[in-house]
Amino acid sequence: MAMDGRRDAGRQGYGPDDALYAALRRGAPQMGVKRIDRPACGSAVFITYQDRPAVHVGWDVKCDAYAWQDGPDAGTQISRDPEDAAELIAHSFGAVYSRA
Repeated sequence: MAMDGRRDAGRQGYGPDDALYAALRRGAPQMGVKRIDRPACGSAVFITYQDRPAVHVGWDVKCDAYAWQDGPDAGTQISRDPEDAAELIAHSFGAVYSRA
């Protein structure tokens, strides 16, 4: 995976979207989290929780941080750190996040 979160053709790796996915699964297992490829944006993490609208979050190479890719906060930077980003995302959904 390229450092910008997109998967390189023919190459599997671990990148920013994988780190965010892992942090959300670990810290907020009650949330629905899925890694996806979006043709217009590269890879992203698709996030759902209860009856809240689903969102996509991905690594933004311009700001070198995770950012909302859609929804009312589209384009807004979240954090460079996957644990911090996961915690902020969980809290924005009203979900509990644990760094245990």
